[in-house]
Formats: sequence, C-alpha cells, structure tokens
Amino acid sequence: MNYGKLSTLYYDLSKPFPPKVEFDFYFRELQSAKGKVLEPMCGSGRFLRPLAAQGIKIEGFDKSPQMIQACISHLLESKLAAEVFHSDFREYSPNSKYGVVLIPSGSFGLLKDVEEQIRALEKILDWLETDGFLIMEIETPAALPIAGKWQGKSYSLDEGCEITISGNCLTTRTGYKNEIIYKLLSNGEILEEEQEDFEMNLTTHETILRLLEDVGFSRIETFPPFDPTRNVSELEPSFIIRAHG
Repeated sequence: MNYGKLSTLYYDLSKPFPPKVEFDFYFRELQSAKGKVLEPMCGSGRFLRPLAAQGIKIEGFDKSPQMIQACISHLLESKLAAEVFHSDFREYSPNSKYGVVLIPSGSFGLLKDVEEQIRALEKILDWLETDGFLIMEIETPAALPIAGKWQGKSYSLDEGCEITISGNCLTTRTGYKNEIIYKLLSNGEILEEEQEDFEMNLTTHETILRLLEDVGFSRIETFPPFDPTRNVSELEPSFIIRAHG
C-alpha cells in the first residue's frame, strides 16, 4: 500500500493518536535507548510525533510522499524537532547508527514477502549501534479477519464535505488483502476517488524468530502485547519482539 492523498487523510482522521497502552509501553522501552531512535514506515507520525514531544530523539522514514508530507506538516504545527525522510528500506542511508529501531502496530507485515523482510532486517541490523535493539509488533495468522465481508465508514470534514471508505477483505497465501475505495464527497457529490490495496503478511512466531537468527540478531525476546511478564501463545493475534544487534 502506497498511501495516496485520500488514504493519508483518512488515516489521520481514523488514527490521530496511538493507543495509550501501546504508547506508554514503547515510551518506557525507548527511555533506555543509547542513542537516537529510528521509526521506519513512520507514516504521518502517529507514534513519532508524541514520542518526540516527550523528548525522545527520533527520526523516521516512509515510502509514501503523502504520508511524509503530512508528518512534516504535523511536526511544524506542533513545533517539534524530528527529522523524517521520504525513503524505504532499500534506499535509506543514515549518517549515524541508532540505539533503537521501532516498528509498532504490525507495520512490518506490510513488507510484501519474506525476501523483502529479510532485506529489511539486514538493513536494520546494520543501522543499529553495537548494543542497540529492534522492537516491533508482529501480527500472526490468528489476526486473520473475516474474508469476503464488505465494510464501510465515513468521517465528516469542513463545509459539508466527508471522506468515506469501503473495502472487501480477501484471504491471500500469506495473510490477507483489503481492497479499499476512498471517496471525498461534497454534499453527496464525489470530488475525488482513490483505490488502494492494503496487503498484510501474517507471520508465525517460529518464522520471524528464524529470520532474525539467520540475519544475525541475538538475545531475542518475545512476549504478548504489551506485557513482558507473559509467554506468547499460538492464539495471540500479535506479539512483541525485542531483538538485539
């Protein structure tokens, strides 16, 4: 998914802030960072902006120019100092190493296949300080939504405008795909329309552990969201990974 103009607008309206339990967990984790934090796939900054507001030295990148522009606009409005870049795992080349790489909310599953995930993990390992770590949430096959069900929602905007979303979920070999149509309307008249395919790859506990180990990560810990005191169950729709470089 590339997140165009309408999908970026809808994302900002539907997810303006991170869930408190998630934010509090990641904030605690990042306070121990020895160096800067990087959030790949940062989007419009749902996590990045409030983390920066709390004093975390954080940078981010996203492959969607619309998402990055939205993030920059939000940072300027809030007078927050955080650098973000229009880039992806293949092209991003930082000037220095990071203490932590953060990928929340299952975004790692947006990488299209295992080969792309391996390349991303190799890059992350290279970007980390010697004692740095990766922390991310992984969605599992238990998170598979009901296929074939159309869903819709709308948000009101200014001056009689609204943005609507409708989508159909399809099962894929490695997860699911939402075929989504976004519409911007004014008094019922369609002004703009945009179609996006949101494809999520779901990963088992064993698979991601093997990928991390093969790439060269060490001291890999896994636990349910967002409780390090519990063990991961096969029934969990997602889990947290903390892996050291």
